[in-house]
Amino acid sequence: GWTSYASLLIIKSHSNLTRGVSKEVKKPSHLLACSFIALGVLVAFFLLIQDCPWTYYVYCLLPIPIWYAVLREFRVIQDFVLSLLTFPPSQLVARLFIFTLGIEVLVLSFFYRYTLTAGLVAFACWPFITQL
Repeated sequence: GWTSYASLLIIKSHSNLTRGVSKEVKKPSHLLACSFIALGVLVAFFLLIQDCPWTYYVYCLLPIPIWYAVLREFRVIQDFVLSLLTFPPSQLVARLFIFTLGIEVLVLSFFYRYTLTAGLVAFACWPFITQL
């Protein structure tokens, strides 16, 4: 959830996807808010029945408002996906491959620290090989 929310903040701050959205469309529906409140009550009730410690409540209830914040901006996510589909297919596949490779290097660096060096060197070379 937090990764999705961080990605959403990056998309909103570094793209023009939110400029064409009116204020009326940005308001979340009451159904979405009520469903997340009901989900939170249901999870809290389940944890209460199980007689869990308070740390379980924090761990289980914290993702609910984060996912609500992500799904509240569903229009931005939808516009982002539509803008991704405007890329030529070969360019889209290449970018998705590089993105996946970067995530795999990051995960692999948890087990083999030297792979983090390769990922950081590639990240340092990135401004020289792009048009930014």
